Amino acid sequence: MGGKIIFVVGLAAGYVLGAKAGRERYTQIATAANRLWANPTVKRTVDKAEVFVKDHAPDVADLAAEGTRRVVSAATGRKSRSSGSRAAASDTSS
Repeated sequence: MGGKIIFVVGLAAGYVLGAKAGRERYTQIATAANRLWANPTVKRTVDKAEVFVKDHAPDVADLAAEGTRRVVSAATGRKSRSSGSRAAASDTSS
Protein backbone atom coordinates (compact mmCIF):
# COMPACT_ATOMS: atom_id res chain seq x y z
CA MET A 1 0.00 0.00 0.00
CA GLY A 2 2.85 2.39 0.80
CA GLY A 3 4.33 1.86 -2.67
CA LYS A 4 1.06 2.85 -4.30
CA ILE A 5 0.83 6.05 -2.24
CA ILE A 6 4.39 7.02 -3.13
CA PHE A 7 3.64 6.29 -6.79
CA VAL A 8 0.51 8.47 -6.76
CA VAL A 9 2.32 11.32 -4.97
CA GLY A 10 5.18 11.08 -7.48
CA LEU A 11 2.72 11.01 -10.36
CA ALA A 12 0.92 14.10 -9.03
CA ALA A 13 4.20 15.97 -8.48
CA GLY A 14 5.38 15.05 -11.97
CA TYR A 15 2.11 16.23 -13.47
CA VAL A 16 2.24 19.58 -11.67
CA LEU A 17 5.89 20.21 -12.55
CA GLY A 18 5.42 19.02 -16.12
CA ALA A 19 2.34 21.16 -16.63
CA LYS A 20 4.20 24.24 -15.41
CA ALA A 21 7.19 23.52 -17.66
CA GLY A 22 4.87 22.69 -20.54
CA ARG A 23 3.00 25.97 -20.21
CA GLU A 24 6.22 27.98 -20.11
CA ARG A 25 7.52 26.22 -23.22
CA TYR A 26 4.18 26.71 -24.98
CA THR A 27 4.37 30.44 -24.21
CA GLN A 28 7.91 30.59 -25.64
CA ILE A 29 6.85 28.81 -28.83
CA ALA A 30 3.73 30.98 -29.23
CA THR A 31 5.77 34.16 -28.78
CA ALA A 32 8.33 33.04 -31.36
CA ALA A 33 5.56 32.11 -33.82
CA ASN A 34 3.85 35.48 -33.38
CA ARG A 35 7.15 37.27 -33.98
CA LEU A 36 7.70 35.22 -37.12
CA TRP A 37 4.22 35.97 -38.54
CA ALA A 38 4.66 39.67 -37.74
CA ASN A 39 7.90 39.81 -39.77
CA PRO A 40 7.33 41.96 -42.89
CA THR A 41 9.32 39.57 -45.09
CA VAL A 42 7.15 36.65 -44.01
CA LYS A 43 3.99 38.68 -44.57
CA ARG A 44 5.08 39.60 -48.12
CA THR A 45 5.93 35.98 -48.89
CA VAL A 46 2.58 34.75 -47.57
CA ASP A 47 0.76 37.40 -49.61
CA LYS A 48 2.63 36.34 -52.78
CA ALA A 49 1.80 32.69 -52.10
CA GLU A 50 -1.90 33.51 -51.62
CA VAL A 51 -2.02 35.40 -54.93
CA PHE A 52 -0.23 32.57 -56.71
CA VAL A 53 -2.63 29.96 -55.33
CA LYS A 54 -5.70 32.04 -56.21
CA ASP A 55 -4.41 32.55 -59.76
CA HIS A 56 -3.51 28.91 -60.35
CA ALA A 57 -6.17 27.02 -58.38
CA PRO A 58 -8.58 26.66 -61.34
CA ASP A 59 -5.78 25.22 -63.50
CA VAL A 60 -4.80 22.74 -60.81
CA ALA A 61 -8.44 21.74 -60.30
CA ASP A 62 -8.84 21.13 -64.05
CA LEU A 63 -5.67 19.04 -64.17
CA ALA A 64 -6.78 17.03 -61.14
CA ALA A 65 -10.22 16.42 -62.64
CA GLU A 66 -8.75 15.30 -65.96
CA GLY A 67 -6.30 13.01 -64.17
CA THR A 68 -9.13 11.54 -62.13
CA ARG A 69 -11.17 10.91 -65.28
CA ARG A 70 -8.21 9.13 -66.87
CA VAL A 71 -7.64 6.93 -63.83
CA VAL A 72 -11.34 6.02 -63.59
CA SER A 73 -11.57 5.25 -67.30
CA ALA A 74 -8.43 3.11 -67.13
CA ALA A 75 -9.71 1.27 -64.07
CA THR A 76 -13.21 0.67 -65.42
CA GLY A 77 -12.37 0.27 -69.10
CA ARG A 78 -14.86 3.02 -70.00
CA LYS A 79 -14.15 6.19 -71.93
CA SER A 80 -14.12 9.38 -69.89
CA ARG A 81 -17.11 11.73 -70.09
CA SER A 82 -15.20 14.89 -70.95
CA SER A 83 -16.72 17.25 -73.52
CA GLY A 84 -14.47 15.89 -76.26
CA SER A 85 -15.65 12.32 -75.61
CA ARG A 86 -19.30 13.33 -75.69
CA ALA A 87 -18.88 15.11 -79.00
CA ALA A 88 -17.09 12.10 -80.46
CA ALA A 89 -19.78 9.75 -79.13
CA SER A 90 -22.58 11.82 -80.65
CA ASP A 91 -20.77 11.89 -83.99
CA THR A 92 -20.46 8.09 -84.07
CA SER A 93 -24.06 7.44 -83.01
CA SER A 94 -25.55 9.29 -86.02
